[in-house]
Amino acid sequence: SSFLFFVRMQQNPNKTFLFCLFCLLIRKTRNENILQTMFTSQNWKPVAIAVGVGALALGVVFRKSFPLPVKMVFYGIAIKPFVADPNKSKGESSLWNQIWGLGLRPSQVWDAGKPSPMLVKLLEDGNILPKGKALVPGCGRGYAPLEFARHGYEATGVDISSAGVDTANQYLSTQDTSELRGSVTIEIGNFFAWEGKYNVVYDYTFLCALDPQARDRWADKMREIVADDGELVTMIYPIQEKSGGPPFQMSMELVKSLLEPRGFKAIQLEMVPDDLCHKGREGATAIGRWVLND
Repeated sequence: SSFLFFVRMQQNPNKTFLFCLFCLLIRKTRNENILQTMFTSQNWKPVAIAVGVGALALGVVFRKSFPLPVKMVFYGIAIKPFVADPNKSKGESSLWNQIWGLGLRPSQVWDAGKPSPMLVKLLEDGNILPKGKALVPGCGRGYAPLEFARHGYEATGVDISSAGVDTANQYLSTQDTSELRGSVTIEIGNFFAWEGKYNVVYDYTFLCALDPQARDRWADKMREIVADDGELVTMIYPIQEKSGGPPFQMSMELVKSLLEPRGFKAIQLEMVPDDLCHKGREGATAIGRWVLND
């Protein structure tokens, strides 16, 4: 095994180096979120400097461009102040714009590379969800808004990150939209200041990305923007024992405790079958479908 490792290192030293660093970080942080540890722990500067210097040396020697994980460690120095920014408690942290600006690619970090298979099933089954206007807060690359548009919705994705919105619009420009049954737009905006009424609001990894102090604001806003005859769809993830975040630990009971006092009732609240989860999220994802009490 040592011989194979040596051969692999000779073939691709940059990737091997990063793999070793990643393993060390995993061992150090255990169940805690790696990014959270880098950006908020007391020893984040030595980690960032050590990884950065090592990557710089390899980049110079082997003339390789820096991959995203190294950029993110480097950028820990720049985005450290945003983690402590009081706007974080309002759900308005600038952290996301910094990370999107690093060149996040499909299937990296939180980007799952495609819409949720559970959402696709709901839409393909036809008459399960109300028709009309759909809103996707924290829409990321735009997979979900595009899927809604494919099924006849007037879909809007909103994200606080201008870099994220640019990325989403670039992604949409690469997709065949000539046969969309609906429409899709991706807009820069603050969800908590967003206005309008929507027949479907879809939350997937948005609530879990918010500072826990912003959860009541999230629930209040959902009550405001879901139409009286509309539906809120929450993909609840990650349901697992973990400390810190984002993403912060979620549970069906937590979401229920936020929404029921605002007049929502669950018409579906259960774990998502493994074959309808994104890869790696099996056993940690639930679906909640919520309507307003009469």
